[in-house]
Amino acid sequence: MADIVLIRADFRLIHGQVITKWAKQTIANKILIVDDMLAKDSFMSSIYTMSAPPGMEVVIDTAEDAVSKWNSGGYGNCRLFVLIKDVPTIYALFKGGFPVKELQIGGLGAAPGRKVVFGPITLDLPDA
Repeated sequence: MADIVLIRADFRLIHGQVITKWAKQTIANKILIVDDMLAKDSFMSSIYTMSAPPGMEVVIDTAEDAVSKWNSGGYGNCRLFVLIKDVPTIYALFKGGFPVKELQIGGLGAAPGRKVVFGPITLDLPDA
């Protein structure tokens, strides 16, 4: 069964800090991106897959598929680094039984109606 080494909320998903710091520090060998829209967009999915460090497998699933695969052992035996864009997706995973025991909050980007909580972390009413 997969060992979840980090669950990070960051609207940028795979980017420099994720690759140079968190992927190395956690010694992850698989990245799971959970995003319903991205999972259905093969072009953008390929861009994120190519952005990962060499030798790092990237899986992009919907929240529903992530819960199902987790419950059936579908991620195999790996050190899993989970990336999620937003709070509603995290909540959907949690409600579905995905083991969200700890969560690292990275950038949750600014937009109209969002309030700065701390640094690059902003929240809006649906996040509450």
